[in-house]
Amino acid sequence: MVCADPSPAILSQLPRDDRPIAVRASAEEVAGGRAALPAERYDAMLVKKVLHHVADVGAVISGLARLLRPGGRMLVVMLPLRITYPLFDVALAEFARHQPDPSGIADAMRAAGLDASLSHESFPLAFPCRAVPADGAQPLHVTAIGV
Repeated sequence: MVCADPSPAILSQLPRDDRPIAVRASAEEVAGGRAALPAERYDAMLVKKVLHHVADVGAVISGLARLLRPGGRMLVVMLPLRITYPLFDVALAEFARHQPDPSGIADAMRAAGLDASLSHESFPLAFPCRAVPADGAQPLHVTAIGV
């Protein structure tokens, strides 16, 4: 299993064993052949919450597809186009502005020679928080939930 991410902070969260191989690289670097990967081809690829950071989605999808073995699979996981988190209106609009259209992603996958289907799934999202009361009492453990 290879985990590629440009952030050392993200890669540092990988389990401390030999299973995941950390590769510090962006999606563009991996797709463009500019990242040192441990293999030339892969059976499966998970592209999770990455494509909203990419300028040329079609080129990245195409480059990643070339890394798949014949019959290989690519799963793209994205956030929804709109979110209902308790943020201010400007932040919500900025988020929405950067989210690629899922049907465009499926079209890019087809253009790269992959069979693509589109489905929408919804899961609850929880953010555990630790709040310290002003009076110095025992910290509270709070879970903020969004969908």
